[in-house]
Amino acid sequence: SQASALAEYSFGDQAPVTNLVLVKVGRGVGAGIVKNKELYSGDGFGAGEIGHVKIDDQGELCSCGNRGCLETKISSRAIQKMVLERSQNSQDSELSQKIHSQETINLEDILSAYQSGETFVVDIIKDVGRDLAQALAFLVGILNIQCIVIAGSVSDFGAGLVSEIEKYLQGRVLTLLSQDTQVNISSLGEDIVMLGAAA
Repeated sequence: SQASALAEYSFGDQAPVTNLVLVKVGRGVGAGIVKNKELYSGDGFGAGEIGHVKIDDQGELCSCGNRGCLETKISSRAIQKMVLERSQNSQDSELSQKIHSQETINLEDILSAYQSGETFVVDIIKDVGRDLAQALAFLVGILNIQCIVIAGSVSDFGAGLVSEIEKYLQGRVLTLLSQDTQVNISSLGEDIVMLGAAA
């Protein structure tokens, strides 16, 4: 995530900025922070480790041993699990039929269902946006960084995901801070980590 933030700062579409936060959401969840034009890694090199911040005391058991970490709510694995569970109640949907015929789906299948307006998938992505906004609210409140970029495979949900993040962010942090915060999707694609290493 730190390499991805450096890539976005160096090669991304954002206007020249002094500070930015990049949140990479894929199989895992993490953030990279550029502060005063330099990568901020923290005292123990773990700055931006938001994937294992607990947001739900009654949540799923996480790989780290805690329950309800952000990663268990918004990662690509979490989305796949929620889709598999909720598809049981949506037997008539095209995605549900695909699940029951082959018993496995990937994120591309879910993205296609989302783009076609599959109701239960749209609802899941709304939940993902809400939970991600909760974590971002703390970053905005603490750092007051106005440029937030989403990367990783889950960023493929695009403008719809961003819209949900922005909607929920407004009610979770001081309006004076949130109104100037811009949330965008990275355009750097799958090479973002290698670009960061090059930078």
